Amino acid sequence: MILKQLKGCYRLPVLLCIIGFVCPLQSAAQRKLDSLTLDSIKIFKKNTWLGNLWDKGMDAITRNPNDTVAWSSTLNMLSENPYKQYDGKYIRHISIDRKSFREPPKATDSKAEVLLYKTMDALHTDTREWVIRNHLFVKEGTRLDPYKTADNERFLRTLNFLQDVRIEVRPVGTTDTVDIEVVTKDIFSLTGGFDIGSLERATVEVQELNLLGMGQRLKLRTLAHGDRDPAFGYLAEYTKYSIGGSFINGTIGYSTAAQTLIDRWEEEHGYFIRLDRPLVSPNTRLAGGLQYARKESVKAYENGRPDSMFFKYSMHAYDVWGGYNLITDRLIAARIRDRKFISARYAKFRFTDVPEQVTGFDPIFNNTETVLGQITFFRQNFYKTNYIFGFGITEDIPYGYNVSLTGGWQRQLDLERPYAGIKADRFYISPGKDFYRFFFRSGAFYRGYALEDAGVVIGANMFTRLFKAGSTRIRQYSSLSYSGIFNRYAGDVLRINNPFGLYNFNSRWITGDQRIGVLSETYFYLKYSFLGFRFAPFVTVNAVTLTPEQESFQKADVYTGIGGGLRVRNNALVFGTMELRAIYFPREVEGEARYKIMLNTNLRYRYNSNFVTKPDIITLNLDDGQ
Repeated sequence: MILKQLKGCYRLPVLLCIIGFVCPLQSAAQRKLDSLTLDSIKIFKKNTWLGNLWDKGMDAITRNPNDTVAWSSTLNMLSENPYKQYDGKYIRHISIDRKSFREPPKATDSKAEVLLYKTMDALHTDTREWVIRNHLFVKEGTRLDPYKTADNERFLRTLNFLQDVRIEVRPVGTTDTVDIEVVTKDIFSLTGGFDIGSLERATVEVQELNLLGMGQRLKLRTLAHGDRDPAFGYLAEYTKYSIGGSFINGTIGYSTAAQTLIDRWEEEHGYFIRLDRPLVSPNTRLAGGLQYARKESVKAYENGRPDSMFFKYSMHAYDVWGGYNLITDRLIAARIRDRKFISARYAKFRFTDVPEQVTGFDPIFNNTETVLGQITFFRQNFYKTNYIFGFGITEDIPYGYNVSLTGGWQRQLDLERPYAGIKADRFYISPGKDFYRFFFRSGAFYRGYALEDAGVVIGANMFTRLFKAGSTRIRQYSSLSYSGIFNRYAGDVLRINNPFGLYNFNSRWITGDQRIGVLSETYFYLKYSFLGFRFAPFVTVNAVTLTPEQESFQKADVYTGIGGGLRVRNNALVFGTMELRAIYFPREVEGEARYKIMLNTNLRYRYNSNFVTKPDIITLNLDDGQ
């Protein structure tokens, strides 16, 4: 029925769906082209004076003769493979081997490196053993399950205060018994960042991701702005991971300088409390969460903008959900990874003060009450690799499928409508070790024998296999998506200031009802390092077409962005990736700078590895799957 209503608008998404879900193949011709390209790079580096000059220049700038950081080897393996030979064996004992964020200084280290290590060591507290044990679901006195053991290793690697984890199995003599050693490596957990937007504006952030080594995070942020009254704003958050070994994470936060719901102005005051329990393994039964938040906007920039651009609001938010994994012991014993997960959610957003600019239906500032139920079918395993988002550390890439069917009811102001939607993800690894993700989102409300606010997002993204050109490792990322909204009544419009549009484009006032986004980025991971810091230059090309509302696709506008930059990372530190990015938008847009140079100091890149998510209405301006 949806296809009939959307008519020709579905031709492109259906074509993408066929390509994505049926034909995730790379042709021999493309592989030959990749090979020729790499050969050309190698010839350039070996046989030209420019290539020799590049090597010598990088040696002079970044190579420290006393640098002890090894150039990480390429990693490609199924996560459960190391444990299959021990399948069904009895686990006698589990020991924990905790390693610090780096090895002690060596005799060949410089004085500066020794001083740096001693200073960092004095500020760092190693993760306590009981914290690691609170995150184990592999238990002594049980039979070893290769998939469950691999899941636990991967789950430990998701913890912010651990750099890497290995679970090692050792046979006990000739018996049908094994011992397990969990080897963890800390990161230096004291981190921070800054953002200097101008001579009048600056933010400074400090985080301790493993306070006292007890699996707890403390985040403090300060904003200073010359046009602000008061001149300073603050944010504080505290998180405790796996409270009492329950896998429940608890967070509380308070802010006087959060970004508002409508724009990037830091004028929101509020506090929140949140509890969440993820589905840490396909063998885990329960997952869920709850949150309460109180927010209000307070005008702090008297000279920053006119009153007409300040949206005054205050609101309360309630959100609770829970789910149960429908598994049986028989399925676990047979190592069948297909699962069915049922869940339900209740959410209410109540505004006690609505902006005077808002009249009628608005997707942000309306009171809403939502009840949803969902069933998720999934089978998800993981592949261990590196040089995706990290600089050589172990990364876990999912492969398998995830399909969620959602149904329920929503009241928006006085409008009550039933809702139905579907989310589907297919993760695929080619024989050549290219990583693909194909995704489909669609949902609609129903009223008066017709569909309203019907939306669809479909697309694919991929990371190519890791290429080598001399000592440089190269990986290519590409993304293609189509989004459309039809018969819009009370829902949001499509925008381009999001992952489906243009990265680093801020304006939210360019809207439409059909969108195609394309992104290509190439990363060059260099061997060179300086005091453990590694470097990855990148180039990026981004384009999006957007059809104005109620117009045909032939009248779509095209927006592009071209740029590049440098990412810097020290895997031994908890600091996120530092990124210097320059970008040029050829098309002039009112209120948007055409040239941008941005320095971000604490970016968190990680591939999404959640098995299930809470029931929700599909989002058209947010990629919730990566």
